[in-house]
Amino acid sequence: MLHVLENRRLEAASLSGLCLRCADLSRKVLTRAKFSGTDLEGASFVRSELSNADFTGANLIRADFSAAALVGANLSGADLASANLRNAGLFQANLTGANLEGARLPGADLVGANLTDAELSDALYDPLTRWPEGFDPGARGAILLSES
Repeated sequence: MLHVLENRRLEAASLSGLCLRCADLSRKVLTRAKFSGTDLEGASFVRSELSNADFTGANLIRADFSAAALVGANLSGADLASANLRNAGLFQANLTGANLEGARLPGADLVGANLTDAELSDALYDPLTRWPEGFDPGARGAILLSES
């Protein structure tokens, strides 16, 4: 299976339920890929195209999604504790019940994202982070980084 991951384009690939800890999936096209229940702890998705991917219930602890496109992705119930989502495009993503505890969100685009029951305690964000209209990250435990 790992030789398949060497391909740059893996649209609609079914990778559900696998153990892909620390896998390097950077700069891959994974549009509509299925990762539900997959163990991706410490995996790298830097600058990957993940629009409409399904990460339902996936282990994404310490995963790196820096500058990744996750438009419309389903991350419901995913564990994103300490994940790096710096400058990630999460426009209209489903983060219902996701664990974002300690996640890094500076510059992330969360406009239109569903954050119902998402855990945000100790998540770090900056003034460039874009939240859904009316969403108060501070009230949910997220921490604003100072501009210094």
